[in-house]
Order: sequence, then C-alpha cells, then structure tokens
Amino acid sequence: MTTYRKKLIEVSLPLKAINAESAREKSIRHGHPSTLHLWWARRPLAACRAVLFASLVDDPDSDPQYIKANGKLDEEAAGTKRANLFNLIEELVMWDNSNNPSVINSARAEIARCVASRLVETGKLEKKTVVGQAVTAWDIVTKCHCRPVDGIYDNKAGRVRFRLETKHLPAADVVNAFLAEHAPPVLDPFAGGGSIPLEAQRLGLRAFASDLNPVPVLINKALIEIPPKFAGRPPVNPVSRESGAATRAKGKKSQKLVEHDWPGATGMAEDVRYYGQWMRDAAEDRIGNLYPNVTINEQMTQSRPDLLPYIGQELKVVAWVWARTVVSPNPAANGALVPMVKSFWLSSKSQKKVWIEPIIDASKMQYEFVVRVGDGDAPLGTISKKNGDRCLLTGVPISREYIRGEGIAGRLGVRLMAIVAVGKRCRVYLSPTEEQEQVALGVTVPTDAPDEDIVGDTRYLTPTVYGMTKHRDLYSRRQLVAMTTFSKLVREARERVLHDAADDSEYADAIATYLAFCVSKLADLGCALVTWRADRESSY
Repeated sequence: MTTYRKKLIEVSLPLKAINAESAREKSIRHGHPSTLHLWWARRPLAACRAVLFASLVDDPDSDPQYIKANGKLDEEAAGTKRANLFNLIEELVMWDNSNNPSVINSARAEIARCVASRLVETGKLEKKTVVGQAVTAWDIVTKCHCRPVDGIYDNKAGRVRFRLETKHLPAADVVNAFLAEHAPPVLDPFAGGGSIPLEAQRLGLRAFASDLNPVPVLINKALIEIPPKFAGRPPVNPVSRESGAATRAKGKKSQKLVEHDWPGATGMAEDVRYYGQWMRDAAEDRIGNLYPNVTINEQMTQSRPDLLPYIGQELKVVAWVWARTVVSPNPAANGALVPMVKSFWLSSKSQKKVWIEPIIDASKMQYEFVVRVGDGDAPLGTISKKNGDRCLLTGVPISREYIRGEGIAGRLGVRLMAIVAVGKRCRVYLSPTEEQEQVALGVTVPTDAPDEDIVGDTRYLTPTVYGMTKHRDLYSRRQLVAMTTFSKLVREARERVLHDAADDSEYADAIATYLAFCVSKLADLGCALVTWRADRESSY
C-alpha cells in the first residue's frame, strides 16, 4: 500500500515573489497574451505557472528520497530541497524567464522526477524502463534534481537570484517526451483567456481547454494550438524566401532555403509581420486620402512658439479628438449644438501641459476650440458626476435623461476639438481646422458595414440607452470605412499566404487568424467611444 504524498502547494509557497510577479504583469505591454486580445478575469501567468508546478511537485517532507533507512524524515535534506524548490519557483514566475530554457527545463525536470517517482512506487513503471536515449525511469527519479549553484543579489527584485545547474539533468527532449506520455493532463473546461492551458503547455504538460464562448476558444487556439502545429517552420513570404534563395545562389549548396533557423513560432511570426505590413500599406493606398497630414505654417506659430521648429513641415496625424454635441435645452442658445466633454486636457504632464480652450461668442451663441500650451489650467468639462452636466454657452444644467432622449431621436452630433500629430519624439497638438473636420464628416458610410443589433444587458452595454443600438453606431463613418477595408484585406492576405505557401490552406488560415486579431484590436481602439488619456498622451 502506498502512502499519500502531499504536494508542495499543500504545504508552503513563496507567495511574496509570486504576488509581485503577478502584479507586474499588469504593466507588461509586449508579448503578453492580453495584447493579443483582452479578456476579463484573466489569471496572471506567473500565478498559473507557480500553481501548476507546485501542484505536481512533491513536498520534500512527503518525498521518499528524504526518508532515512529508519523510516524517519531527514529534516535537514528536506529543508534544503524545499529552499531549492522555492528558489526555482521565484525564478520560474519572473516574466523575463518565461522563455528561459534553463529555468523552464529545470521546472520540467522536477515535475518529471516526482511523476516518475510515484509511478515507480505504485508499480506502474519499472525502474529499468527506458524512457528515451538509454535513460531509465530511475534515472529520471535520481537525476532530475534542480540545484542553484550561485547567486547574485538583484537590487531591483530585492532578493538573491540563482543560476540553476542543468548540465547533469537528462536531455530536455527526453524529459519532454516523458512528461507528454506519463504526466497527468491539465483540463480547463472554462479556459477563458487561456492562462492555465498556456502555462501547462509551457511546463511540458498536455493541456485540454474548452469554453462555451467562441471568443476565448479562438484566443486559446491562437495561444496553445496553432503555434506548436507550425513550430520550426520557415516563413513563406517572398522577402524571406528571396533572401534564402540569394544565399544559395552564392554557391552554398548545403544552405537552407532560409538563411537561418526559425525555432518555435518565429517563422510564423515573421509571416504575420510581413502580411500585416502588406495590409497596412494596401489600406494606406486605398483610404489614405481620408487621413490627411497637416502642414505647419507661420500663421499657426503666432500664438504657439512651440511650433516654430516645424514650420513648413508636414506632420503625420495620429488622432483626432472629437466631442459629441447635443442641442442646448436653453431657448436662449437658439438651438446651438453644445459639446459634452468630460475633460479639456490633452496632456496633464507637469513638464508639458496642453489643453483645449473653448472660445465663446455669447452674442452669436457660437464657440470654437483653440489648443493652448504652457502654464495654466484647462476649464472644467461640461459633463461631471460631481457638478452635473451643463450647457457650454449658457451654463444651464442639462439632464442625462435629456441627452439620452436626444440620442434616441438621432439628434446627437460631433465637433472636432483638437488634432494630434507626431513631432520630434513627442506629440504635437493643434487646433482643429475646417479642412480636417470636413474630410472626416464628408465620408460616406460603406454599404457593406455590419448592421447587427447590439444585444445584452444594458448595464454593461450602455451605448444602447443613447440610441446606439447597432454595432455600426459605435464608429464614425471614417472608422467604418477603415474597419471594412481592413476586414477585406484579411481575406486578401489569406489568399496571398495560400499562394506563397503552395496551397497550404491550414497555414493560410493560421496567419489569417492572427491578422484578424489585429483587426479586432483596431475595432477596440479605433472606436468612437474611445477617449483621450491626458496622463499618457494616448487614447484608450
């Protein structure tokens, strides 16, 4: 009869390190799954990685290898082993080590050791059973020990970071093959954003994920199913292939078609970049005229000395800041459309204050927006939970019910407040021009724009109470043109991949899937409900 073995997670964990790395993930903007597609209640990868590891690794107090011949626990050896496991977990949960072979292989080896030990103890594996490359099950049990060999104090992390000893571990491919055959699979029936199956796969485990919602299903496919399927495959785009062909033409007959190896999904990632760039260039050719740049002239610099270095230059516009407008309920305003603005700040940074100032002509009941730079404060917004909503021209209160009623009646308008361009390593803010406004307002709604209704709980889908009952209502006309254009380009890009990949439809579908995620990101960020964040100088 075998005794129950406690796992490390049942006894103790280095929670401080795990929590710190889990919190750090919120600020990571490159390479994190959340940048592929947002998903609510996403579990931190660091926590999932630590929990999976600690759920499969034996606590040293329950590990037969630390039981003396007299049947008592070798507390000193067990304590040393637990400290080593803690050191490994602290290295394992760090974002910088997510793809560190030394750390990942050490974690896989420890899992394999515990799995093999239990299988041998229960008689499901013989000690002499060869698991690969003349390595026996007992070799896995006795040699898959991770030991830190030295440490350097990391001031940023506030602890000693260890270098792990891996030279005595069995070959990584042997350990991986053993885990794939003998380790228990990880089942996640409510996978959501895919953190658990992704980390299970990273630790060499078989992962099975499911969800009722097709969005997380697609996210999980993109994270854990598609990349392994095309691992090691070189890119198929013409530029990469031609560079390899050029190398071969120099007489290197043994040279591969592509001049270097493409480990993991790097080849597929290169194709996503190439065809994504092709989509961008094609979109600029087709609808670039709808996004005109702005030329800085002397007139613009009269009240803006900060624009003097840009005189005569054509700056690329990256954002247009708009305000929704509603007919003022005050009869004295003569039916003027007044803006509903939460904040007039464009940049609230102490070293660079920029705001929008409404210039009001009370005699004509008109106003215009002017961008100000320098010392000063932006005026209060016209929409505020604390102070209530008000008319910019007359100051009379405007009820939220009135605004919603005007929205349902289709009487809400828009007004351009500011233009954001790219300067010399900074944002350049400009007052609105009639030309820029008319270009945007003169766009015709594409006939093939989606016409589906927004369905769901209005507590979470509040645009519907303002008359925005269809998905297309969430976008300006120019944004709808951009969205339909990029959606068509995904299909065209797939056809190009299909041609370049010699009619490999599965690979073409894979590349199209990632390109579609890019368009999905655009649908989120290129929406009329997106607001300008003054502290970051970007939209969100």
